[in-house]
Amino acid sequence: MKKINKISLLFILPLVLTGCSFTGGGDNNKQDSSATSLSSNSQEVVTSSQNTPSSESKSSSKATSSQNASSSAQKSSSSQQSSSAQQSSSAPTTSYNIPEGFTPYRANIPVELEASLNKSAGKYDLEFAYDDSYFYGDHNTYDQNLSLLSFGGSVAAFEKASAISFYENAGFSDVTTYNYDKTPSKTSIAYTFAHKKLYGEDEMVAIAIRGSNYGLEWSDNFLIGEEGYHEGFKARAEEIAMNFMEYSSTYTKAYANQIIIWITGYSRGGAVANALSNLFNPQIYLFTYTFEAPATVDKSVLKNRHDVHNVRNSSDIITCIPPSLYGMTRCGIDYDIANDNYPFYVHMLDNNINIPELVTVTINSVKYDNDADIANAIVNYAFREDSSSNKTASNRSEYVDRYQLAFCDVVGLLFAMSESTRNEMIEAMNAMNPLAKLLMISSGSALADFFKPYFDQDNLHYDNDELPNQCQAVSDALVNLLTPVLTLYADPETQPAITRIINLHYPEVTYSLLKYSDFR
Repeated sequence: MKKINKISLLFILPLVLTGCSFTGGGDNNKQDSSATSLSSNSQEVVTSSQNTPSSESKSSSKATSSQNASSSAQKSSSSQQSSSAQQSSSAPTTSYNIPEGFTPYRANIPVELEASLNKSAGKYDLEFAYDDSYFYGDHNTYDQNLSLLSFGGSVAAFEKASAISFYENAGFSDVTTYNYDKTPSKTSIAYTFAHKKLYGEDEMVAIAIRGSNYGLEWSDNFLIGEEGYHEGFKARAEEIAMNFMEYSSTYTKAYANQIIIWITGYSRGGAVANALSNLFNPQIYLFTYTFEAPATVDKSVLKNRHDVHNVRNSSDIITCIPPSLYGMTRCGIDYDIANDNYPFYVHMLDNNINIPELVTVTINSVKYDNDADIANAIVNYAFREDSSSNKTASNRSEYVDRYQLAFCDVVGLLFAMSESTRNEMIEAMNAMNPLAKLLMISSGSALADFFKPYFDQDNLHYDNDELPNQCQAVSDALVNLLTPVLTLYADPETQPAITRIINLHYPEVTYSLLKYSDFR
């Protein structure tokens, strides 16, 4: 995962309006999955070819317990606080209806999580408990054990080798990956299928969807569309559904709802997992756990499901968009892990992670001193109704007409850049005097001229004639949609509030709250 330099927020923050993980760096892989054609109904999928199982070997890395990883941080806290956190993190007793005569497979699965907020830490060696018993519980009831395990699967899905290792260590077979070896594009998605035979004729297929390290796929995050599903997320979900039907046909007797399906994903991966779940027949025995997912669907086409569990931090601005003003939400049930004392719980994992202290800020003449309130105030301003402006985005049609194409094309390219080129661009931007910078970001043609050399340096394709117009739309978004963000960021006293909100989307924060805090 690649952390974006904070100075780049002047151009990256439009992503906050519709986006997902801030860590979608590009990769230069080749394609490992065949092209597909599909219908709009996930139960009537037709595939042009079947992907063969990956021949990747298990990861040889050994990981220690996440509790060991956090032991030094716990020592630095008072014994009373540590005791309280440990007690609140214990999972509630869950009843599993294990078939008589069945011996569940159990294993501790190592997962490496890159330390995005503490580069000197490298990677955190985490460990997740797998138990076949989890899938003999009530799929309509949140299970903390399965939630933690699913989080491990969602971050393992960030990389191909990690995903393969995760499911092989959990006793799955036929672990098959799609698109990890393909250079990310505007319409790509990477994911993993794995199969396990449980008791008797019980079959299970796991689906883990990549939510980071995806470069140009950022473009797809902005493809909201005017109605119904988020167009980008739905299109990717339909692709996965089609290949799932082909993959799972070996293990089904007649229909897909005769097997257990376990789905997980983080951020963009969580959003696609959420949309995918809404495509399945509600009678299917489905276990879905998503993490920090944006909204995916208009309430008007939402199925009433209780087997889709969305773990979200309401202070994470990504989970607040697209906005409720658009009538959009997530399929299933949300579980809010927001906590005012972020530093304490994050220090349980790593006492060197720096989350800025909360500061009071003023947005549109109103003062806010709560992370969730600040995040929502920014979103509400950006998507406000304003009869005096023809550049707002108070409904999906306005967004599509005024900003969607520009965000898909221009901002997507910014995330498709290599890290070295992006850093070089940021340094050049920082070297400009404030007036010159202001003039540049207010002019579409000037902004296009600034970006072109860096796009060319990484061989990124763009429409030379359209780029100035698209850059003008990005400039309009900065002025008309993100004024509070720019104002807060420009003031050294309030800048930490923006940095704090952005940091709250990183997986190590989600893990710490999921593992150690009592949010249920």
